[in-house]
Amino acid sequence: MNKRLCFSCILSLLLSPVFAASDLDLEKLKEKAKEYGSKGGGSSKKLEDLAVEPPNSRFIDSATKSLSEEDKRHILVHMKLANRHFSKKNYDKAKEEVNKVFERDPSHSGGHFMLAVIAGRMKDHLPAWYHITVAKEKDSGNKKIDDFIAKLKTVSSEPDSPQWIPGIYNGIEIDASERIFDLLEKLLLDECSQNITSIESSDYQKQSGNKTNVELTFKARESLPGDKIISNLQKSNKSGIKTEENSSKNLKLTVTLNLNCENPNAKPIKGINDFINDLTEDMSEIAISNTEEGEPSNGFQEIIYEISVRDFSSLNKFMRRISPFASKFVLQNMDLAYVPGTQSTMWKAKIKVIYKV
Repeated sequence: MNKRLCFSCILSLLLSPVFAASDLDLEKLKEKAKEYGSKGGGSSKKLEDLAVEPPNSRFIDSATKSLSEEDKRHILVHMKLANRHFSKKNYDKAKEEVNKVFERDPSHSGGHFMLAVIAGRMKDHLPAWYHITVAKEKDSGNKKIDDFIAKLKTVSSEPDSPQWIPGIYNGIEIDASERIFDLLEKLLLDECSQNITSIESSDYQKQSGNKTNVELTFKARESLPGDKIISNLQKSNKSGIKTEENSSKNLKLTVTLNLNCENPNAKPIKGINDFINDLTEDMSEIAISNTEEGEPSNGFQEIIYEISVRDFSSLNKFMRRISPFASKFVLQNMDLAYVPGTQSTMWKAKIKVIYKV
């Protein structure tokens, strides 16, 4: 494998790994220690005591996010364009415009209602159920939505166990990779996850039929509410979860997913590096500090990314943009760290992607 620096950007200065002792000017620190000692403060503290301690928890903001005026203008412009294309039955263009709306407001009721109607007209019933469910969740008193649901029930039964997680607006999951990342996004939005400081995932293990197993390990430096984490995952996943270990600081689970181990419809991609560079320019909240790039073999190529990001939701959206070109992607490990010079936290993740080339 050849290790190389993928790119640098302004954000990487903010989301760079927490500085280690080798990054510190030791001579200046020694002079500071002498200075404090000469002022009567004493110099009994060892130099290593000045190192930054890793965080024990993180703050979870559960308040409803308000849209900026710029976001509102963006949404208004692209919904107008979407309605124009929809009225002309140019559905592909309409969907393109709605997806631009979702960049600012992923749960936008009007956008999901339009996509539900388009899917219904194309007799694509599962996406129709997904989009109308989101629209109903956000606009429960809308008679047009209720009328559409009534019509949809005449041609398709409402899914008992939907292929998506309520409250996570990344679209219908098609494989184990997408399901695991959606499960983790849902979990990390819940207060029961605030003490999680490390997450590890095994590779996906194919089972009989369309089932897949994966091992997830959660760690904490303080207490870990294992039972609440298990309950959260069970509500979201609605399939088997086996507890391998549940202690005060460690939780290890085997999660069974009712999805394929890999994406059978992955599309070949050329110019992976240019694609990722363009994607990170478009998503400024993502910073890739390093990659390990394998040689292409049998039509596939493995690349491991080291990524820093403020919140997991942004990381998940980034992986969904990669997903159409990957047979799978695996969160090998992820650790909580401080943004240098602040008390704000970030995630430092290592992710393996198997591209189809």
